[in-house]
Amino acid sequence: MLRAWLGGGAGTPDGLSIDADLRWSLLLRLAALGDATPEEITAEERRDPSAKGAERAAACRAARPAAEAKAAAWDTLVHDPNPRLAVANAEAFWQPGQEALTDPYAERYFADVPAMLEGRYPLAALKVVRFAFPRFSPRALAPAEAMLRRTDLDPLLRREIADGADELRRWDRDRAPDRDLDRDRDRDAEQDPVTR
Repeated sequence: MLRAWLGGGAGTPDGLSIDADLRWSLLLRLAALGDATPEEITAEERRDPSAKGAERAAACRAARPAAEAKAAAWDTLVHDPNPRLAVANAEAFWQPGQEALTDPYAERYFADVPAMLEGRYPLAALKVVRFAFPRFSPRALAPAEAMLRRTDLDPLLRREIADGADELRRWDRDRAPDRDLDRDRDRDAEQDPVTR
């Protein structure tokens, strides 16, 4: 359906205008699902040669479930001097269902925070730190708590880390019922002689 809407073809609801913003939103979701190629992203970027188009293309590339895409996005969000591109990569880096790809970056985030801040004006740097905070990775909570125990932590940075940790705790708590259901279903399947 997303692909049909992106193409503006059959299945597009009557009256729905597929403007540049909606096209980028559709392509971002397709990219996160692994259904958009780098070539499609580049073609869309050519179609929208604005600065916003470059940011949206960067986000689509960062959202792709591929190790090389994650490595390139991480390098950009940590080191690129263009704050808008760094933020675009940070916003799209963490995607649900991509934990196997992104989990190694959860602890790396805390080691790379100083580099994210370096050479950027403070508000842009803090925005990168905020959006790059590991989502969907509970293993980030221990290093976050360790960082928050530091007495020399800048108050604005402390706020970003604390907020990120709170959001991660809420996400982890909210998915607990799903984990319980999965565990119960697995246990029931093991005990059911018909499904064995």
